[in-house]
Amino acid sequence: MKEQIVSIEVAKMAKEIGFNWGTTSHYKGEKLINNGVPYNLNNKRVQRKWKIEMTSAPTQSLLQKYYREKHNILVNIVPVGNNNNELKYYYYTIYGVDTKGGVHNINRFLTYEKALEEGLRKCGEYILTQQVQIKQNN
Repeated sequence: MKEQIVSIEVAKMAKEIGFNWGTTSHYKGEKLINNGVPYNLNNKRVQRKWKIEMTSAPTQSLLQKYYREKHNILVNIVPVGNNNNELKYYYYTIYGVDTKGGVHNINRFLTYEKALEEGLRKCGEYILTQQVQIKQNN
């Protein structure tokens, strides 16, 4: 099974939040590049040295782990079946210290990866909102 890379929108949001773990895939503009060597290309010093503007493109599971370990937020994907135990769809929930019991979505996704991508996007939006509020209060 191949790991799913996050979309460029989610990758840019993660970069803005401060994601700085090494990844083997990167976005240069809209183009996805996989060089197989883990770099932290969200580091501005590295970008100046190489004279490039790139965004690290983590896998969905790596970004999910980053949010869990660095921001204490869990993005959980829930499969839903019918009475015959046939899988029908997935949805996501987001749990964390400041999410007051979790953020649930009402959307249904046909694949685990689509549900996780949307959950990671919503988690990123939540973290960015929290960062803005903290800056405004200081």
